[in-house]
Amino acid sequence: MEYRTVALIIPQGCYDRERIGSHAYLTELAHDYMSRYQDRFEMWTVGRSDGSPMLPLKDGKSADAALAGDIALYRKGDGPREQARYWDLAVEGAEPGRGDRKRFDLSPAALESDKMYFLIAYGNKGDFLHSLLSFETHAFIREGRWYMPRTHTWNSNSPRHMMEEKRYRRLFRETMESLSPETLVIGINCRLQQRHIKAV
Repeated sequence: MEYRTVALIIPQGCYDRERIGSHAYLTELAHDYMSRYQDRFEMWTVGRSDGSPMLPLKDGKSADAALAGDIALYRKGDGPREQARYWDLAVEGAEPGRGDRKRFDLSPAALESDKMYFLIAYGNKGDFLHSLLSFETHAFIREGRWYMPRTHTWNSNSPRHMMEEKRYRRLFRETMESLSPETLVIGINCRLQQRHIKAV
């Protein structure tokens, strides 16, 4: 089973700022929150199991935990530009250029399938690109509540699942944008139970 990322959001005043650089302290702090949801996952750790940090920071570094004001919620890179080109090809029917055929699967079946997925999941090119630029997790915990898409499985490609994913992505972005700069966010790696989990 794949591991999934969860953002644990802890308000200012509920953590010791001097200790947030300590992995042991973050684990202890997270345990108080994660123990309430132990029926939802098989195991969890602070940060990824391979040791690579989860949260991108504005200074170009990354960390397992950071204050909301330091997190790079929106990132830039070459990936979004390439994806924007694929949107033009699949959804808007742009004429393929010489390099497009090397970079993308332009078979009619692939284009039609991706066009349907993009339109249902994102609706428009702006939302599609916005989702590519944003830092996201598969679930988040805030004020004692667990939020995630209300679907039966993580991997469903049904229209209902895709619409719920879109709703969740918007909720996550709005939540992160609304946080006080002094709010602590901890990146949690979870091995979730394979069963229906409804968002609270």
